Amino acid sequence: MDTSGRCSAHPLKPFASLHDRLVRSFYNERRPESDKFYKTRQWQRLRASILSRNPLCEECARLGRVNPARVVDHIIPFRDRPDLGLERSNLRPLCAGCHNRIGAWHKEGKELC
Repeated sequence: MDTSGRCSAHPLKPFASLHDRLVRSFYNERRPESDKFYKTRQWQRLRASILSRNPLCEECARLGRVNPARVVDHIIPFRDRPDLGLERSNLRPLCAGCHNRIGAWHKEGKELC
């Protein structure tokens, strides 16, 4: 392992490395404070509990598909209602595809059918 913390099989690429660091730095400066919530022990435990009890995506099930859930989604987004962050009735298991699609709809200010 070299001083960058990477093994010899996966060295940093000089140009990509500088670019990636700048992009990550800019991105992290703009991340909302609410992202700290997702690193809390309470959230991690609740998320694991929900995924173990409900391993399938609820949205896919509604559409007649079967996909494993990988994400626990806040029905009312956490940034809008942080008081509902740990409320089970505001949480649902989703696959990454459904979570991304639903998130895009919320960002556009639309409601799902």
